[in-house]
Formats: sequence, C-alpha cells, structure tokens
Amino acid sequence: MHQQDLNSPLKTVISAVGRSGTTIIHNLLLEIYADLYGDDHDQLYEPFLWDSAALRDYPRIASQEKRFADMDSISSEGVYCHTALPLFIDDATDISMPSNLPKYLLSDSKRPLIAKFIRANGRLPLLDQLYQKARFIVLIRNPLDVVNSVVTRFSFFGEENHKSDFPRFLEEIKSIFGIALPANTLELPAAYKAALWCHFMNLFAVRHAQGKENYITIAYENFRENKEIVVKDICAHIGVPYKNTYAEATLSTVGRTTVGQPKLTKSDVESIMPLFNEYWALASQVSTLTASTLNQILTRYADNNLPSSPPPERGFGWSPVRAEGHIIKLQAETSIQQAKTRNRLSEIQHSYLASPQLAKSDWRIPISVIVTSFNNVTTLEQAVKSVCHQSYPPQEIIIADDCSTDQSRDIINTLTASNNRIKPIFRDSNIGVSANRNDAIKQCRNPFICQLDGDDAYNHTKLEREAYVLMGNQDHVAFSDTEYMGSKPTYWDCSWLTALSGNDATDGMVSRRSPLPRDMLMAKELFFAAEGYRENCSIYEDWAFKIRLTRVAKDWRYSGGTGTLYRPGGLSQSGTEKLMDAALWVLSSDVSDILHEANALPAVYEGLLNLLRKKYNHTLLQNAQTRDLIAAKIDSFLKEVNLDFIQNKGNGAATQAMKKAELLVKTVELSIPQPLGVS
Repeated sequence: MHQQDLNSPLKTVISAVGRSGTTIIHNLLLEIYADLYGDDHDQLYEPFLWDSAALRDYPRIASQEKRFADMDSISSEGVYCHTALPLFIDDATDISMPSNLPKYLLSDSKRPLIAKFIRANGRLPLLDQLYQKARFIVLIRNPLDVVNSVVTRFSFFGEENHKSDFPRFLEEIKSIFGIALPANTLELPAAYKAALWCHFMNLFAVRHAQGKENYITIAYENFRENKEIVVKDICAHIGVPYKNTYAEATLSTVGRTTVGQPKLTKSDVESIMPLFNEYWALASQVSTLTASTLNQILTRYADNNLPSSPPPERGFGWSPVRAEGHIIKLQAETSIQQAKTRNRLSEIQHSYLASPQLAKSDWRIPISVIVTSFNNVTTLEQAVKSVCHQSYPPQEIIIADDCSTDQSRDIINTLTASNNRIKPIFRDSNIGVSANRNDAIKQCRNPFICQLDGDDAYNHTKLEREAYVLMGNQDHVAFSDTEYMGSKPTYWDCSWLTALSGNDATDGMVSRRSPLPRDMLMAKELFFAAEGYRENCSIYEDWAFKIRLTRVAKDWRYSGGTGTLYRPGGLSQSGTEKLMDAALWVLSSDVSDILHEANALPAVYEGLLNLLRKKYNHTLLQNAQTRDLIAAKIDSFLKEVNLDFIQNKGNGAATQAMKKAELLVKTVELSIPQPLGVS
C-alpha cells in the first residue's frame, strides 16, 4: 500500500473517456479530500472543456447540472489548450506545449488537487510531466455502454464547441498505432466514430499505465459489481485509510445521462461489437470480470431491446459557429492587458449570443473577397483555395493581379476555370498595392467585402465566424486574430479592440500597443467612408486606413478565433529607416487631423516607439552593448517628445516629435555595427 505523506499535498488525477464513471470517482475523492483538508483544496473538472470555476461545487450540488447546457460554463482557455495539443502524445518532450497550460492546469500549485479529465487518455505522458508526484486513476468502460450514453448528448470530437477533432484523430491513429482507417470513416455514423474514440483512448491509457506504481487501472464493469473492493483499492493507491462513508459516496446517480434504455440501433451495435470484443479482452487483463456481467451487457443490446429508428439528433442545440464565436482563442502568452479584457469579452460575446437576431438567418450576408496578387506564384493557389474552401464561402472572389511578371496569370486562369465565383482582373501596368485594392473593391458586386494578400491564407471558418458576429450591420467591423507563419509561429491576439469605438479605438490603433487585426470583414460603403487606401503610400497604407476606420466604425466585433494565416515578407520587411519614414509620413500628413481630433498625440509617441522596438527586437542585434545603447536612445526620445507635449500643450509638439524621430532613426541606424538584417 502506498502511504500518503499528509505533510505533502495529495494530488490525484482521474482520466477516462466520457461516461466511464469518472464523476463517481470524483465524488469519492471529494469525500476523502474533505476529511483530509476540509475545503482547502483545488479541483479541476474536465478542464479541457468546462470552466472549473463555474463548476467548482459540482457534482455535490444537484442544481449545478443545468450549467452543462449553458455556454458560459465552457472554458475558452481549456478549449484553446485542447485544440493546441495532440490527442495522443507518445513523448511529452517532443511537443510544443501552450505556455499557459501549466498555470491553467494548476500543476505548480502547492495545494491539494483533484483533477478529472475525459479528454486526456492520449495525453497521459504530458500529465505525468505536469503532475510528477500525483497518483493516477484510469477508468475504462466498454464502448457499447459509453456510446449509448453519449450518442444523444455530445460528441467526443468537439463539434459542439470547436472545429471537429475527427480528421486529426484519424491521422494520429495512423501515426501512433500504425492503423490506417478507411477513407469513408469520416462519413460513418456518429455512434461508430464515438466507439473508435473510446477504443483507442482505452487502449492507449491501459498501455501507458501498465507497470507504473503511481497508476491504477479500473474497469467500470468491475467497479459496478465490486464497489467496496474497488474503493478500498483506490484508498490504498492514494495512501489514505478506508472508511465506510467512502463507498457510500459512490452510490448516487451522477452526470447528465445514464445508460438506461438502449438508443443504439441494430446496425450501430453490429458495427461496435468487434470493438466491444477487443475491449473485453483488454479489460480482462486489468480487472476481474465475470461471465454474468458480460451477459448482462449483451442482453441489454439484444435485438429485441433495440429501437427501430435512430436516436434524436445529437447535441444541446448549440451551433458550432455560435460556440466558436464564444470561445476566445488565447495567445500562447497572455499579457496583463488581455487578462483585463477577458471578462469584458465574455460579457460582449454573451450579449451577441443572447440577441434575438440569432434566431434569424440574416447573418449569411453576401460577401466579396478580394485577393491581391503580385508575383505570388508560389503562394497564390493556396491563398485562393483557402477562400474557396471556407465553411461559409463568399459569393464572389476577385483576384486582382498587379501586372505580375512570373507565372501568376497561368495559375489565376486555371483557378478561374475551376470555379465560376472567381473573377480575374489583370492590370496592364503595375499600379501599386493601394490602387489595386481600391479598384478591385469598387468592382465588387456584393455589399460586404473582405481582403487577402496573395501570400497569406484564411483560417477555414474565418468568414463564417465574422459574418455571424457582424449580423449584417453595415456600420460595424468584424475581425479575428492572426497566426504568423514565420520560422517561429506566433499567435496575435487582437481581442483588445472588441466593442471599442471613437477615441478609444483610435488611441489603440495609433499606439500599436497590441497587435492590429488584418483583413477585416465590413460593408463596402464603410470601406469607402474611411476613404479606402492612399494610393500615394505603399508602406503602412493599411495602418493609416485602420486609423481612419476607427472614426467611422461604430463597433468592432471580435470573432473569437483565428482569421488570417499571415506570411512574413513584402514591403513590411523594408529597412528600419524606410519603415520609420513611412510611419512618420502617415502620422504627420495622412491622419494628422484625426490625431488632433482624438487627442491621440501621446499615442503617436507610443506608436513610434513600438515600431522601433518591433524592428529592434527582430533585427540581427547580437551585441548587448548595442542593444543597451539603442534602448537608451529610444527612452531619451520618448522623454523629450513627452516633455515637448506637456510644455507646449500639443501646439507644435507633433512637428517637434517628427523631427526628433527622424534624428532618432538615423542614430539608431548608425548604432548598428553591421548591415541591418531582417528576420
């Protein structure tokens, strides 16, 4: 028997697929922890899906069950971590873990912990790493009962709250187990697909737990027949004395569903039966299973007990789009500003979901997407196909080619021939990126527009999620986060802009203190109300446009997920001096009136500093002395221009700031002891 050191906080991890008895074991552990620690312990209740804070007292309080039909109970951070992690992890040292995961899963907490997972059987090696001194309890259960219990309630593959896991599940089954499932598996009934999840998750967990002292594996069927014995085994495993009250804690019915009357059809049972037989052989290796238990299960699913028609449609009535719009994709490293914003985002997204408009279908607005192209032969096809294959495709796709000199025209002609929604525009001469965009948008026949550069791509659900939160409002802007497809992938969380307007939006856009959104969805009329792109500007023309857009847009609506997959390159990779000169031109001429109107001159100074810091952090400055020298010059510059602003109360301060910024650019360039490199 393992003897628990009561001076060391007990940490216990329960892992299984859903509907396998985890909540009963969770109840048992709550009783044990109450005896050991009172209320002085933490618990995580299925943290890859549910908000543990919202379900803190579940399942002791029966009224908490209603929370499982409430979208606010979903954990945005948990779903983000789930989608960022593989479903099966052979080697935890070989994966890129979301940086917020250890904190989110309380792995560094000094308090006692109960953590219950139903989406982590394939991630046990990672949990070993996170909870190094924990005791693990793995439950397995036969796929007939599991699938019968979940088939009318939810999907293991997450369709209710994010893009389905099933395609990556198939890929990982092939890489982890060497089993290539048939191509038509995607189209098979939900019951069989759920049985596959149950089968491979059981298999992985049993293999991983085998021979490990800190693991105990329990077959649910044995637990049902021998509760007192199994509870004693669990107490011995975690190192606490057994009490009669502990077995009593497992007697109550818990969870949203029970097996009850079979809901599986005859064809469902026939398809699952081979997996059931494999389960029984596997479970017999880890638990004592009787023939009478086997006969009870098989009798339950005999032909005469099965329904003649399929069960009702699965799910709580949630729309995947609504849910995904509600799930806030978090940046891997969450800043203080993002943490402050999260509560406000939740309230705003909740108000979207509560809107009576959601009962209508008017979110399906007609959209034209403009793809601009100039010598993008290696990336253009991917860009256009990412638009064509949207979950809510646009009604029109305009490819505006600015007189490319490579084979882009051939690719565009091929794409046009394969899709009648694509309309090509071929320029006879190069007119520049701003003029190319403006003219293409003028030719759009739909009232809503979205853009894409020919070297970037869209996330599969970008337009659907943005159209959904926009709800046809022609004076609002819908936007998403950006994923950076560089050598070091980065996630740009743009959620700070949610529901801002007026000076607040302008200040944030000018200061660049947080990432700016790309390729927003908006009305064509709103685009031209913001005066489109300046055709005499080829760098930061998009920044200037967004600043002007803050003065005419009444609201900025956040989709809650990734929109554009951004590929670094192009004009934005020009040298620091050229970029800084362009930024100064934008701020001193194009939007100077707006800056005065919005009282945004302090934001100008911050924006210039952030631009310099961005280039400073991404250039080949390896010498510490050089970095310190440049940092000192930047700080001195900020102090001087702020002093000018205070002393002159804004009068002439902008002009002085621009002059000093130009001088700063030159001194920064001179401080770099080698030609400027760009990552």
